[in-house]
Amino acid sequence: MMKIGVIPDSFRVPFKEAVILARDIGAKGLQPYVTEGLLAPENLSKQQRKEILNFVKDNGLVFSALCADFNMKFSDPENNGADIRR
Repeated sequence: MMKIGVIPDSFRVPFKEAVILARDIGAKGLQPYVTEGLLAPENLSKQQRKEILNFVKDNGLVFSALCADFNMKFSDPENNGADIRR
């Protein structure tokens, strides 16, 4: 079953607080922005990713989607390799 997620940034509080608020309103999933800030891939170690995932799971939620608008132009073949990896 597909789970619709809330965007944690919409609560305008730090991520962990947003997870708790999402749980408390009955959300089943999260759809966070991952283009910059706490959840950007380059800002997280493997251990930190595990900790965040465990925190989300411990609060009864899942990542239902990721907002990954990197403002990339996938129509430019020269940049596709690096853009897709990110």
